[in-house]
Amino acid sequence: MDNVVDVGSIGVRIVAQWLSRQGFRTRMNFVLSSTTDIEAVDQNTKMLIQVRTAVLPAEPAPLTAKEVALFQSRAWDKNFEPWEAMIQLDSSNAIIGQIMWRKL
Repeated sequence: MDNVVDVGSIGVRIVAQWLSRQGFRTRMNFVLSSTTDIEAVDQNTKMLIQVRTAVLPAEPAPLTAKEVALFQSRAWDKNFEPWEAMIQLDSSNAIIGQIMWRKL
């Protein structure tokens, strides 16, 4: 089983690849040793995305109210829209279903 940091990194890569396929330019924004945000920019939108990832049977835990407030502040300071992306992986680290998006 992968550790939490590995699972999180896999989730970030999956979301960044999906965004790139949608026409966004993406950049990883390393905030803390265990947190990576994605900056995604296209012609009309600037998004800062926090990815939450879990391996089945676990489900991704949404950001807490305190985490949302801190993340919103960080996004708004950069003129970005704050978003949360949640994904669930199978035991082979493949995404199950779709990315679940929530604008914060």
